[in-house]
Amino acid sequence: MDAFQHTTSEQFQLLTVAQPSASGQVSLPGTLGEVKNIQQHAANFKISSLAQSEATVEGVMHGMKESCWVHFACHGVQDTVNPLESGLLLAGV
Repeated sequence: MDAFQHTTSEQFQLLTVAQPSASGQVSLPGTLGEVKNIQQHAANFKISSLAQSEATVEGVMHGMKESCWVHFACHGVQDTVNPLESGLLLAGV
């Protein structure tokens, strides 16, 4: 059995990240509503949320260390030539 199978609803934590705006990108107007929907449907679980200016690389990395799952509602970039240059566009990036 893996560690997740031993996780109870009291131990489970979900991190949601909503970043509707990113430099040079069109705004994603549904991101905050998307996170709100998740919060409503997962009300039995502990949820930590980072949105807009709080959704920094440092904040997300910290939140990921304390969470079992992460849901991102943000822009991403993909570099097929150099995949290590791919990533999510967070606050301050």
